[in-house]
Amino acid sequence: MNWSSSVPLIVTAAVAIFGWFAVHQLTTSRDRRNKRREMRLSMMLDAYRVLAGSAHRPFIGQAALDVERALESIQLLGTSRQIELAQRLIQEFADHQGVDWHPLLVDLRDSLRAELELEPVAKRLLHLRAADPPDPNAAALLTEQRSPRLDGG
Repeated sequence: MNWSSSVPLIVTAAVAIFGWFAVHQLTTSRDRRNKRREMRLSMMLDAYRVLAGSAHRPFIGQAALDVERALESIQLLGTSRQIELAQRLIQEFADHQGVDWHPLLVDLRDSLRAELELEPVAKRLLHLRAADPPDPNAAALLTEQRSPRLDGG
């Protein structure tokens, strides 16, 4: 066997195998990061929708259970600020049976927009609430959260 002609072939094969392995590891790592991002984004969007939908509505029945799950998701996957705001909100509810959703909703909205690479917005949050039960003579309610912020700001 001629070793001088075999060495380049062995080196080429080793480089190809190493290259394949490196690309495979990088692809697997990227796929894991993307899956985690998608999962977090989906759960945070759901949490935002539940909390925004419950603002200025009675906290009873299925809506209350949905809010509990949304707050659990935020405490699991939210940023440290979102976790702090969620815990303040939970404590405020336990103490007063009423909450100010605004700071948490704004933080969720801003972080979701940033993660989705959307432009930041400084607009206030408005909620359209239809009369319950629907009254054909009553106009829809437009509510704005104006309560004091939980973070003292």
